[in-house]
Amino acid sequence: MESIGSLYRKYAAPLFWVCKRYTRNHEDAEDMVHQVFVKVQQNLAGFRNQSGIYTWMYRIAVNECIQMFRKRKFESDESVLPDFENTLTVTPEKAMEARLVLEKIMADRDPQTVEILFLLYLEGMKQEEAAAMLAISRTTLNRKLTAFKSSMERFQW
Repeated sequence: MESIGSLYRKYAAPLFWVCKRYTRNHEDAEDMVHQVFVKVQQNLAGFRNQSGIYTWMYRIAVNECIQMFRKRKFESDESVLPDFENTLTVTPEKAMEARLVLEKIMADRDPQTVEILFLLYLEGMKQEEAAAMLAISRTTLNRKLTAFKSSMERFQW
């Protein structure tokens, strides 16, 4: 088993970019990587080699980012949150249209389909990697992807 220092040198940078994609903030991504390695250190002895070490650490990173968002949503006061609408570089009409289309697209999606789409299209993973990451068969992944694509036919681009 690799030492925590060795794991840090090998995986800190890729995990930082995973966290940065989720948080979209440099400092938050650094905090998340720190949290990931705290969790890894606490649970490394219990790692059962059922998946690759990076896959396990990636999963911890994603879960930590999601937990951060849940915690902030719970703790936040909307009046304190920044007004993202005014920071858009596109017109408000285009932004609203894009938001409505995205809401329509994602409205009936189960969380696993959303995660599949994220891993394949934003993370650039191969289907085999995404299936392994989610602990599902490639057939299940393909079925969910096909269902999503067929449901997209109702949207005109």
